[in-house]
Amino acid sequence: MNFIRKLKKTLFFSIFGLLDAFALGETVQDERTGFSIDAPAGWEVSANTDGATFLFQAPFDESAAYRRNIRIMSFSGSRYIDDVSLNEFVKEIEEKSTKMSNLVSNYRVRDLTLIELADQSPAGLFYADFYLDQIAMMQMRILISSQTNHYLLTYTDIQENFENSGNGYLDEAYQAFLTAKLPSRAPGRSDLFKSVIPIVCGLLGICLLFSIYRRFQINRLGRGIKEYEDDYVGDPTPTEEDRIDDLSFSDSDVFSSKQSLRLSKKKKKTPRSANDEISDHEFDDDDDDWKLNG
Repeated sequence: MNFIRKLKKTLFFSIFGLLDAFALGETVQDERTGFSIDAPAGWEVSANTDGATFLFQAPFDESAAYRRNIRIMSFSGSRYIDDVSLNEFVKEIEEKSTKMSNLVSNYRVRDLTLIELADQSPAGLFYADFYLDQIAMMQMRILISSQTNHYLLTYTDIQENFENSGNGYLDEAYQAFLTAKLPSRAPGRSDLFKSVIPIVCGLLGICLLFSIYRRFQINRLGRGIKEYEDDYVGDPTPTEEDRIDDLSFSDSDVFSSKQSLRLSKKKKKTPRSANDEISDHEFDDDDDDWKLNG
C-alpha cells in the first residue's frame, strides 16, 4: 500500500475544504527551542517523558492491542533536509533501532520522500516496518530542522491499523505533524557556500593589497639603492675599450709633442738679422751693468 500517496491525497482535500480536517487540540511549545505543534483532539499530552520532548497518546481503549502514540524528540544541531541527509539519517535510525530493545526485530525503513509542512518548511518523511514482541508494527516518521536543532516526529501503531484506511488513524497523526512550527528554517547546503564567499573574497582582497604594498616597498627600496650608487659610488672601473681610447689619446699627445719640438728646433736655425744681434748685445750690456750695480 502506498501510504505517501494516500496522505498527499488526504492533505489536498483537507486544504481545499473537500474533506473535514481532523480536529486538533492543545498546542504545545518547547520554551527552550521554540518548537511548537498541535496535538490531536482528545489525546493525552505529556512533556519530557521517557526521553521524549513531548508524548501524545490516543484515548485509552481496552480492546486495542496497542495504544497508538506520537513521540517528539529534539536533538541539538541542525541538519540539511534533502535526499542525502535523509538517507544518512535513516541509516542511523536502522542501526540504533535494533539496539534499543530486545523486543524490537526486523526493523526496515521504506518510502523515503520530501514533503512540506503547513508553513512550507521542508521535512523528510519515511515509514518503518518492524516487530515488537512478535506483533507487526509500523511507524510514520518525519525529520525536520531549524538552524540550531533538529526534531524527529514518530507515530507508532500496529500494522493492521496502518493498512486500514477507513479508520482515519494515520491521517489524524499526519495532520498533527503538519502543524509543527520551527523558530527558523532548516539550513541549505548552498547556505554554507554563500557564507564562505564573502570570507574568501575578503581573504583574496587582503592578499591582493599585501602584494601591491610589497611590490611598492620593493620598488621604493630599488630606487633608494640606485640613488645611493649615483651619489656615493666612484667612477666605474674602465673597460678594455676605455683603455684603448686612453692609449690612443696618449700616442697622439706624444706625436704632437714631437712636432712641437721639431718646430722649435727649426725656429732656432732661422738666420738672425743685424738688428737682432745689436739688441742681444744691448741686453748683454744692460745685464752686465745690473751685475756691477748689484
